Amino acid sequence: MNMKLASGTKTLDEVEQAITNLKLEIGQDKKNLADKVTQVKALEQQLVLLMGDARKVETDEWKYTMHVPNPAKKSWYSVVQEGGTAEQRRLNVDKLKKTLPELIKVETKEKVDTDSIKQRLADGELVITDSGKLVTVNGEIVPGIIGELKPASVSAKAKEK
Repeated sequence: MNMKLASGTKTLDEVEQAITNLKLEIGQDKKNLADKVTQVKALEQQLVLLMGDARKVETDEWKYTMHVPNPAKKSWYSVVQEGGTAEQRRLNVDKLKKTLPELIKVETKEKVDTDSIKQRLADGELVITDSGKLVTVNGEIVPGIIGELKPASVSAKAKEK
């Protein structure tokens, strides 16, 4: 049955087809965006390689500055809570609360205190394994948390002419 809508301009099937087409476009746009993000990251890595050991480089048009990771500063760490669902994250918080309660931030609801984790990484109290897991100096795995030291990066500013 292909009924006309009240406005009389489109049928139910036409509207459904338009919705389906837009959803397909959104999916393709998301894939294109992810591809472009990957390309940007690869080009950023190229900038780091091209800079070599130099801290600052100037060309005719740009000023480049190398930002080298400092493991002693918490701002150079990225920490995220594992688990896709809210229930998984809640279970991770409960496990962490039992093993390292000082890493739990209590607000209106309990959540992982990522600033505290970053500071402990910077102080050497926690260590990141090759797989991204966090481990205490005693060898105890920090449940439900993964981390990484942010990579070197290069910033560029256009020169005034």
